[in-house]
Amino acid sequence: MKRIAGLGIAAALLVLAGGFWLATTPPTGGPQAGEEVEVIVPQGSGALAIALQHRFPNAEVHAVDVSADATAVARGNINASGLDVTLHRGDLFDPLPAALRGRVDLLISNPPYIATTDHANLPSEVRDHEPPIALFGGSDGLSVLRRLIAGAPDWLAPDGLLACEIGEEQGRAVAALAAG
Repeated sequence: MKRIAGLGIAAALLVLAGGFWLATTPPTGGPQAGEEVEVIVPQGSGALAIALQHRFPNAEVHAVDVSADATAVARGNINASGLDVTLHRGDLFDPLPAALRGRVDLLISNPPYIATTDHANLPSEVRDHEPPIALFGGSDGLSVLRRLIAGAPDWLAPDGLLACEIGEEQGRAVAALAAG
């Protein structure tokens, strides 16, 4: 079992159910202020960042997205939540403060992972209403995941965890990327 220091999490389970939900055991005292750092990239609507900040109020939560539209939506949602989430606009790790290098305890990503060749196979409610930048990860769906996995070690704390949403058929390819 993976333990995330300071959060009192004996096991962390990320479940895809229309998005990410972090299911945890109850915290044993919770993180101390400034002790834990969570980063969500890309953050989309900000829902995951808000949920993490709500669940772990003493954690430092940063959310990143390249899309101006997504960042604007996230800013509105974060402001409405009244929670302290730091929002950044830019590509993956580029806008993050250098002081976070090697300090990120939990890096969560819901990257674009659909192959561009699968566009026609998507349900119309996705294909016709979601921005392409949020869906498509190149010809094999792995272009953003490659960059994310390559860059994560520079940002993760020694016991940090990277969790990504991926397609059903991408498990082996993503595991191979992570293995180096």
